[in-house]
Amino acid sequence: MLLVIGKDMANALRIPASEPSKELLMRGKDVLGHLIRSTLLDLDEPNLCSALVYTDGKTSPAAMKKFLEVTSIFRGTTVMELELPMHTKNTSLPNLSDIIRKGRKVRLSAWCLIVLVMSEDTYFLEWLAKAIEKGRFLLWTNRMVVLSRIQRTELLRLLSGPWTYSMMSTVFVNHVYVVAFCRWSVYTHLPYTLEGSQTVHLASWKPKRGLVKLSPFPVFGPKFNSFHGATINVTALPFSPYWDEETEDGVVKARSGTDYYMLDSIARSLNFEIYVIPTQNWEQVEKVVERVSFLAPVFHIVLPRRAEKYDFSFTYEFSSFTFAMAKPGLKPQWQSLYYPLANQVWASIFATVLFMPLPLYINLQRNLPSRTSYRTALGFWLVFAYIVGIAYRGNLTASLTRPTYPPRAENIFQLVQADASVGMPPYGAHFRQFYLESESPVFRKIGENFVIVPTVKDGLQRCLQENFAFMDSRRYVELQIARDFTQPDGSIDHYIAKDDAFPGLSAWPFPHDAPYKHAFDSKIMSIVEAGLYEKWSKDMLAEARRQGRRLASRNREGTQGSSKTGGVALTLTHMQGPLFLLLLGWALVFIVFFIELGISRIQQS
Repeated sequence: MLLVIGKDMANALRIPASEPSKELLMRGKDVLGHLIRSTLLDLDEPNLCSALVYTDGKTSPAAMKKFLEVTSIFRGTTVMELELPMHTKNTSLPNLSDIIRKGRKVRLSAWCLIVLVMSEDTYFLEWLAKAIEKGRFLLWTNRMVVLSRIQRTELLRLLSGPWTYSMMSTVFVNHVYVVAFCRWSVYTHLPYTLEGSQTVHLASWKPKRGLVKLSPFPVFGPKFNSFHGATINVTALPFSPYWDEETEDGVVKARSGTDYYMLDSIARSLNFEIYVIPTQNWEQVEKVVERVSFLAPVFHIVLPRRAEKYDFSFTYEFSSFTFAMAKPGLKPQWQSLYYPLANQVWASIFATVLFMPLPLYINLQRNLPSRTSYRTALGFWLVFAYIVGIAYRGNLTASLTRPTYPPRAENIFQLVQADASVGMPPYGAHFRQFYLESESPVFRKIGENFVIVPTVKDGLQRCLQENFAFMDSRRYVELQIARDFTQPDGSIDHYIAKDDAFPGLSAWPFPHDAPYKHAFDSKIMSIVEAGLYEKWSKDMLAEARRQGRRLASRNREGTQGSSKTGGVALTLTHMQGPLFLLLLGWALVFIVFFIELGISRIQQS
């Protein structure tokens, strides 16, 4: 529990001098007790909560003692003194930022937290709301109670204004004294209701009647379980297969993609309409930082640099970050005749060729055996030799006509060894910075070779023209290749590395400490656990491949006038080994022929 006392506590709770201050303090203690108990109804172990008390140094010890009695049920209490200038409207209260930072440390180490603010200075309350928001002090799970004594118009303006009061789990308890009675009114702001955005009078407290609820809405009830048909601003750009847009004359006619389907499902569940803010580049997608946009419902990999700007939703996909390169081409190599056999095999063949002429010469000089058993054995041996020879020659021919492809990079270590340039679209600047700041020499080398390409298609086309690797999410790269680089027969000239460049958690950017993030997280978790996201991804990839093949077929029809497609023909590269062997045979035949011709002429002369 946190007590922030912006003005003298006695002034914030003052009543006419005719009524003893002790009775007032007891009343304040009673209403605080009612409110605090109402906020702890859903806490399993309230005694695990801690208390942090801020005081301006003007509160009397007796008043402080009375209010600290309210916090006696908590685990511990820390008191910090906050010195405020005499005229707060002419100062920026710089020391309050330090106090907020220290309070945030306490909040990070506390099991639970309830924030209590006491002030009748509207300027102080406005500045405090900005300081809490800037210092990231409050979360949705924290509860904030503001005890004040201000005019109702000022109270409504404050509740509907700053993010801390209007969107977070905050209630105002305003003290009103009239001659006949003394009353505390409890208000909260609901940004989304059937009647629109409104401030609700939840309850009132009187000395004789105690706390009386005036609204069915809980004191600290959920504000974002339903948006009641409101329009929610989001920022997104086409990023297949996560977000696609079909446009006609510059107007978006339809949207698709796994992330869009997930957002649309969440919109139906939380009852809100989607409005995509027009954006020109990925830098403008970060409008969530300014809270102009509620979220960016497009695939984003969680990076340290990005986490400094905004929070992330539940990580709905463990995305593998990889790279694509051109398949290594085949170059004519005369070694294709040699490489199928090892050196020992070639040595054995050479020895056999040298040794076999002698036994053949000796055997051929004699008569063949006349016995049937000898002839049968010889016949079986010839048949066996014929079969084995045919089988071996077939395997050897297949091996000769199957050229060995050059090695290709399958991981980031091999990518660095290949000294290839690495490219990404403009949003890849975050990744380049991430690589350059890494302690890994491999990542730093990739960062040094990192370049920015205008579009994804340019990057993948560049892979086919030079030693270049395009890096991005595996699903994204697969879909872009399938859509733009698939041949009519289904083949592609790119390959995607087997290993990941690095594992990446993907999520949606949200403003820091957005109170509605938990509502989206629960829906995202349900969609992922149901297997819908994976199903959408597979459907998108299959459809992209079909479209790619149809487009390639149409392009071929336009250039060749025919849609016939067949198997891949064997080229000179494939058949170079056998052809080279044929040429060697012909050369040997001609050499033997001319030698015999020469010997014949010598003998005739």
